[in-house]
Amino acid sequence: MKNFTKDFPFIFNVVYIFAVFVEVLILLFGNRSQLNYAHFIESYKEVGNTVFFLPWLGLIVNIVSYLFNLDDGWVLGGCLAGIAGFLVLAILPEFFYVGLVFLWIGIFLFYRSLTKRRQKIVNHANTR
Repeated sequence: MKNFTKDFPFIFNVVYIFAVFVEVLILLFGNRSQLNYAHFIESYKEVGNTVFFLPWLGLIVNIVSYLFNLDDGWVLGGCLAGIAGFLVLAILPEFFYVGLVFLWIGIFLFYRSLTKRRQKIVNHANTR
């Protein structure tokens, strides 16, 4: 259970960023005739209204993970970055790129925690 609460926000953030990346590609290549920033943001908001619950779900996942992992600083940092990113994505969808930057930072911190845990396992196995 302990590793699940450390790894699930990492997986959720990666899947969410991939989904946003696909959304952006579809919006960019689907609207080549009217390619300007204002039209793109309006289209992104319309798509975001159909899946409005996903940033809130990501926010809950990161908060729960934060509360369960108060002993791992890298996970706490990743959760805080995820919380900030999903708050921006949920409240201010026109600034989605800021939320994505926070999510990328969170993914980096979660990955750093994962490598530290793996290294601890390897070091523990080498001492026997």
